[in-house]
Amino acid sequence: MEDGKRVFSAIGQNDARALCFAWLCGDFDEQEDLSPLRRSAELGFALAQAELAAGWTEGEEKLKFAQLAAAQGERNGLYWLGRFFLRGDGCEKDLGKAKGNFSRASELGHVLAMGSLGNLLDESDAQRWRWWGQAAALGSSWDFLPDFAKQVKLFNSGSGSASVMFLIGHALRGHVDEEARTIFKERYQFDSRIGPAKQAIAFYDAQIQATKAAMLAWTQVGIKLNVVKDVRKLIAKLIWDSREEALYKT
Repeated sequence: MEDGKRVFSAIGQNDARALCFAWLCGDFDEQEDLSPLRRSAELGFALAQAELAAGWTEGEEKLKFAQLAAAQGERNGLYWLGRFFLRGDGCEKDLGKAKGNFSRASELGHVLAMGSLGNLLDESDAQRWRWWGQAAALGSSWDFLPDFAKQVKLFNSGSGSASVMFLIGHALRGHVDEEARTIFKERYQFDSRIGPAKQAIAFYDAQIQATKAAMLAWTQVGIKLNVVKDVRKLIAKLIWDSREEALYKT
């Protein structure tokens, strides 16, 4: 406790950032006193505002702090604001606003927001699998793993999405260990998942190779037709950027 008092004395009450981090680094007893965190939030420090919204305040107050943090682009604030709109917690329920805040938080690398955003999207929406795949790569695979095999089966039957198959393969690439019998370091249901996982990875690899071949073919044609180099590069980039559409038969 004495260490905490010395920290607060040294940093001064007007240093919002230091106030917040000193509170975050305090022990349980010190964190019962919210005054340093509140002071930091009132001084405009976004992380302190997001922390208060996350569970130290209620009702309209927590919504206010989430909004203040989100307005500064603080990813935790965006995530909590998304949750409040999703549940109608302290505000009217608004799935559009929930999705928008989860999307912004996901772009900033917030793993829980990635999972929440994916849950608001249709199972055949490629963006669901983009975000669930990124979350899985960052250690949160509980949304991705239970459902990806179903999408692979749908694709194989002719009723699934090539883009979804591509993104599933992209997510799994480098995260399957047959020797350890794990996918994203998880062993549960490995036998039922390894087949679909290998199919998705193979599809992803084939699409990447086909896209590269298309870029090379275009470049050769462009050179033969004397197309300006900058135009050739632009079109080659457009071909590469379309790879997630999985346009090539393999």
